[in-house]
Amino acid sequence: MTNPSAGLDSMIGLSFHLILYSLKKEWTQFNATHAVFFIEGRSWRRNVYPEYKANRRIVYAQMTQKEQEDQEILTEAFEDLVTLLNEKTNVTVLQNPEAEADDMIACWIRMHPDDNHTLVSSDSDFYQLLAPNVKIYDPIKNILITHERVTNDNGKNMRFTLKDGKLTDLKPDPDFVPDPEWYKYALFLKIIRGDATDNIFSAYPKVREKGTKNSVGIREAYEDRNGKGYSWNNFMLQKWVDHNKQEQRVKDAYERNRILIDLNAQPDNIREGCERIVKEQIAREAIPAPEIGLNFMKFCGRWGLKRIQDNAQQFVPFLKAKYNAEEVTV
Repeated sequence: MTNPSAGLDSMIGLSFHLILYSLKKEWTQFNATHAVFFIEGRSWRRNVYPEYKANRRIVYAQMTQKEQEDQEILTEAFEDLVTLLNEKTNVTVLQNPEAEADDMIACWIRMHPDDNHTLVSSDSDFYQLLAPNVKIYDPIKNILITHERVTNDNGKNMRFTLKDGKLTDLKPDPDFVPDPEWYKYALFLKIIRGDATDNIFSAYPKVREKGTKNSVGIREAYEDRNGKGYSWNNFMLQKWVDHNKQEQRVKDAYERNRILIDLNAQPDNIREGCERIVKEQIAREAIPAPEIGLNFMKFCGRWGLKRIQDNAQQFVPFLKAKYNAEEVTV
């Protein structure tokens, strides 16, 4: 949708249509009762690892002045949508200026252990949050991911393999049953492999997933993680030399990556800040439905969303649904 050749107006309009129609579809599909938006803040991870997402800053710096100006306009449009949701609807909008959206998502789930949560995202970082009450809908691949299996929009069971902590080779297979804790292994695999999209380097470059007669692989180390016997210690005590000619120990690099990737490993001050913001937001007074509808119509008019404006009543249900502490589906 963000194709520069289409022009800024088309980019913004198509993006808003994609977001809102996707929300409407998933709200109905999962019989949701409350919608929560999670917005990025400045990540505390940069203080731990200065190289974190540095690749993205480089990409922005390499843009032309026109491209940067267009990006700023797109950002302003998105912020207008966030303002609408946060101030003019009953949607819960969560943003911690010192944390990422991922941190807030993990916090929300921890604070609502008795509720059912459906995360709408294509980000494999969320596999680690899967649980009996947490599932993920990937709107890019049109698959529903649970801790027990993966299904497509037609409800067919999908076979998959894990590559660097991500799902690949998805094919319908009614008989496929994944390992019971595949999502936990996916987290361990990602910590070892690192994450190129976030500029997180591997904790053990070029290590095999399955070991050989003379070397321990990722799988053997993972299976020995609780007992921390020979396989675990042999794996973690290995050393390698990085691109700066500095010697690295796998254990140290693993601990660094775990803090950066494991969404239950945030510093205490970040956790406390996230929890405070959640409590503040869910304590907001509800906005009457007629007022929500009027402000939504104004938003559509402001951005030329005529098709959505003509069918505004289809979108109001998830905009007006109040937070209910006893029954919440995200």
